[in-house]
Amino acid sequence: MGVDGPHWFSLGAILLLTLAGFHGLFFYRNLMGRSLSWGLFQAGIILLLLALAGLNPLAQAMAWTALAVLAGVLLALFTLCRVLFHKYETLEDEELQDEVGG
Repeated sequence: MGVDGPHWFSLGAILLLTLAGFHGLFFYRNLMGRSLSWGLFQAGIILLLLALAGLNPLAQAMAWTALAVLAGVLLALFTLCRVLFHKYETLEDEELQDEVGG
């Protein structure tokens, strides 16, 4: 087919990250699990951007900017999870809904 082995491996890793993250968004009931799966999904998208960017400096800059934003959002989500866990002693979505919603 004209595609070398390492290229197939990188595309497989991208597909694995995005599918695992997308699966976790819908099937985890824990807030930390959903946050980490969202991070995996975004990491797969960023790796796809980097793979498609090639040597284009603008596309690479956009991918690295997206990676920096991802790191910041994941740090904020981790901090939120820690605060919620210390306040309510759970990160399960139904238990949090009962605690916060009354």
